[in-house]
Amino acid sequence: MRLSIRHFPLLLLLVILCCSKAVGQVNYTGTELAVGVKGGTTFSLVTFSPSVNQKLKLGYMGGVVFRYSGEKNLALQVEANYIQKGWQETDADFNRTLNYVEVPLLSHFFFGKGVFRWIINIGPQISFLVNENIVGDATEPQHTELVKRRFDYGLCAGTGFEINTHRGGIYQLEARFAYSFSDFFDNSYSAQFQKSTSMALMVTAAVLFNTK
Repeated sequence: MRLSIRHFPLLLLLVILCCSKAVGQVNYTGTELAVGVKGGTTFSLVTFSPSVNQKLKLGYMGGVVFRYSGEKNLALQVEANYIQKGWQETDADFNRTLNYVEVPLLSHFFFGKGVFRWIINIGPQISFLVNENIVGDATEPQHTELVKRRFDYGLCAGTGFEINTHRGGIYQLEARFAYSFSDFFDNSYSAQFQKSTSMALMVTAAVLFNTK
């Protein structure tokens, strides 16, 4: 399972690039300025070294979206989200929730004629840990280890579809994968864990309204 998850970011990026070329001839264009809200469900894991046996941890996220488009099939999308990440262990009744404020800066690609569009979002993100919650008996090092780095950064990519009615709003459904590059535990030579990075799959819905 760890092998497939580890290669998922590369596979997702490859699929997105191939699909982008396949639909590059779609000729929708127009200027848009839209703002809205989004919410959804997260499924997260943490890559530990040494490894920790885990299963997908269920969480939630929500936030606001700003999007500007002045080019053919391309827009800039900025979000500010409150998101739950962390891990849930299979060998013990223990889970640790890490709550972040996360800001993705995304290249937003859209393809399609009329009101229906296929969308792709890809770009960097930064996050800040605001609090955490522990459920279960703290008996292992990963249970009691203090978070050393509250600031996090990484990449995310997602795809989905939207119904853009222009005056009536934009209704969007997306699946997105995010991978962090920063270890939240101490990763020095003498530390307990040499790696502790988060990854999450998000399934979200959003509603935006055109202001221009």
